[in-house]
Amino acid sequence: MDGHLPTDAVVLMKFAFVSAGGGGASSLFMQLRLKDEGHDVRTLITVPQFTKIGDGYIKKARSIYELKAWGGSNAIYVFDVTSLKESSLDYGKTADSLRKSGHKVLFGGTICDKLEGDRGFGQDLATEVGFDLPPSHSFKTISEVQKFLLKQEEDAEWYFKTDDYIDAATTYGGKVENLLRHLDYVIDKDGDKLPNHIESKVAGVPLSIAGFFNGKQFLQPLQITIEHKKLLNDELGPSTGCSLDLVCALDGMYDRMHFDKYGEWLAKNNAPPGIYDANVIIDGEKTYFLEWTPRMGYDSEATGFHLFPNMGKFLGQLAHGEVDESPVETSEAAFGLRVWVPPYPWEHFPDHDKEEGAAGVPVLATPDGFEAYGLAIKDEEPYIADPFGLVGVTVATGDNVKEMNAKCIKLAKSLQVPNLGYRTDAAEVVAKDIKELAKVDVEIPYGV
Repeated sequence: MDGHLPTDAVVLMKFAFVSAGGGGASSLFMQLRLKDEGHDVRTLITVPQFTKIGDGYIKKARSIYELKAWGGSNAIYVFDVTSLKESSLDYGKTADSLRKSGHKVLFGGTICDKLEGDRGFGQDLATEVGFDLPPSHSFKTISEVQKFLLKQEEDAEWYFKTDDYIDAATTYGGKVENLLRHLDYVIDKDGDKLPNHIESKVAGVPLSIAGFFNGKQFLQPLQITIEHKKLLNDELGPSTGCSLDLVCALDGMYDRMHFDKYGEWLAKNNAPPGIYDANVIIDGEKTYFLEWTPRMGYDSEATGFHLFPNMGKFLGQLAHGEVDESPVETSEAAFGLRVWVPPYPWEHFPDHDKEEGAAGVPVLATPDGFEAYGLAIKDEEPYIADPFGLVGVTVATGDNVKEMNAKCIKLAKSLQVPNLGYRTDAAEVVAKDIKELAKVDVEIPYGV
């Protein structure tokens, strides 16, 4: 390959993945699709508990040196998450080093780590490009935020996250009494010395807006994601990375969501090509910024890439900075339903040499439309290799929410996995969100 990627032909490429391996951060779905398209794929899994995921499906590297020796200068290096404390590798620094030495990189860099991991930095950028912020406060310890909450009105609602331990299980929102009880749990689990951030609940409709950045600017149209994180119907149970989502391309969001200025900032700071997401709350007058997601989303990419006719070709052009318009399908949406087995969503890291939790549960079918997260193959039979029990996402495309949801449920049942769990009210909650978004001038043109 001469450094340029032809735009009028499919070129078979090497894709070298640096991956967390499991949980919502799994990129197995993407690796399998690229392999199906004929590309050469290899992955390095850096979290010990997840190293079996993908066995029998994808060839593995045992170190970054082995991955680089295989990929050489022609491979595209794909990072599926920002840096994790459980990882044996610093993703951001590794990605920067690869780019500095001339390799093509997607979705990884220290700037991505900072955007997601440093909430103060992220909020400063949000105000710089034009977003409003909910009332918020930052603290150095959990006990400090507890003292603050004790002085607030009992009916006030706040949302809590930490910089050092950012995951759905530790994100918590609610009234003061319940939040104080949850913070006692956080102290017992992770200690008091955790920098943290709380935000006051604001009225409006939550939305995720994402765009593919080619190194110079965002490609249009942008994509929006309606997402619900609660594990169970009727918004019950713990929050997860994602329980259900609807993804579609939508015109008119580029300037309104300040992605023109955001793209200028990313280009100025030499950010890598990839997908960048802003989570917001929209009301009639303001758009409140919540957080940046400068990486693949959970589960928006597993869902949204069903709207792309050729994943490998697009990712290759994106990595080379040789695409200026998103090829996303605009006449339909994609609908995703996360499927799981117990002990999900309990995220305790067992010893990596033990078969614990859900590991070993058989999966009797893997139909088209099912995007695998935590699977492997043994004796030619697929099984769940994710000890947390995250199986994957069933996805359907179309122009009617109820019909897409019905297809997702049918796909879930066809997996024939014992004790499989998923929400059954997805069509109803997404339809309600679409109606609420219309009130704030976000028109999603799909039947409800």
